[in-house]
Amino acid sequence: DYFFNAEGLLAMMHVTKPAVENALEGALGAYVKAFELDPSKVKEVTEGLQSIVQKYATDAETEYNLGNDALSSVYFEKAAEVSGTAPLNNYDGMLLSNAALTAQRANDIARAQQLYEKCIEKEYYGEGDVVLRLALLYGNNGDKAAQKQILELGFAKLPNNKDILLNLIEF
Repeated sequence: DYFFNAEGLLAMMHVTKPAVENALEGALGAYVKAFELDPSKVKEVTEGLQSIVQKYATDAETEYNLGNDALSSVYFEKAAEVSGTAPLNNYDGMLLSNAALTAQRANDIARAQQLYEKCIEKEYYGEGDVVLRLALLYGNNGDKAAQKQILELGFAKLPNNKDILLNLIEF
C-alpha cells in the first residue's frame, strides 16, 4: 500500500505481502551465526545488525502511523532486542519504551507493564516518562506498594524530575 501527502509525494509505503516471510529474523540468525564462526567480521555484522534494528523500527513506525499499536509494539520490541545482540551490544531503551507505550495504547496492559519493567531493569528511564507510566499502571492495578517503590526509585535516579517528585509528594 502506498500513502501520499497533500503535495502528492510518497509519504509512506506499507508492505502487505513480503517477498520473503520472516526475512529479518532469518537475517538476524545469519549474522549471529556469522559472528560466532568468525569474530573478526565484527564490522560487517555490526552494520548488518544496525540495518535490522532500523528496519524493525521503520516497520514499527509504519504500523503506529496506521493505528496498529499492537503490531507496532512487537516491532519496537524486536528492534530493541536486536540492538542488544552481540557484537552490537547497544541495547536501545527508547525502542523498548516505545514498545511499552504502544502496547499500552493497544490496551495490552500486562505487556506494557512487563516492557516498562524491562526498561527499568535496563536502567532506561526515558527522562522519567517510563517511571511515571509504570507508576500509573501499578496504581491502576491497585498495587500501591509497587507504585510508591517505583516513584522512589525514579526520584533516586532522577532527583531533578519535578513530575516524579510531585507524584511522590501526592502519594
